[in-house]
Amino acid sequence: MKTGQKSLIYESLNALNQSMEQVLEHLHRLKELGILSANSVENQKILAEEFRAGVNHAIVDKLNSREEEDWAKFGKLRMERDVNKRGVGDIGIRSRRILSSKKRQS
Repeated sequence: MKTGQKSLIYESLNALNQSMEQVLEHLHRLKELGILSANSVENQKILAEEFRAGVNHAIVDKLNSREEEDWAKFGKLRMERDVNKRGVGDIGIRSRRILSSKKRQS
């Protein structure tokens, strides 16, 4: 997945979910107008929600993997930048301060 594609995927996920809401609203309207029975609408709603959940799961699963990779990648880059900016000694001093502060709080 390319960097620019991530936002397009999130937009498509949102559009799919909004469209599914419209489908469900129209089914409800057709039931209220007496065109479809309550039982028929309920059956179709269950099928639609199952479909939506399956598609969401597949997309979110892929996105989760990508987000974890990006989080690790950019976290590593940030830490490298911090080390280069402050120097290794500064990071060690800061870490010791945080640890000693946590010990005092315990």
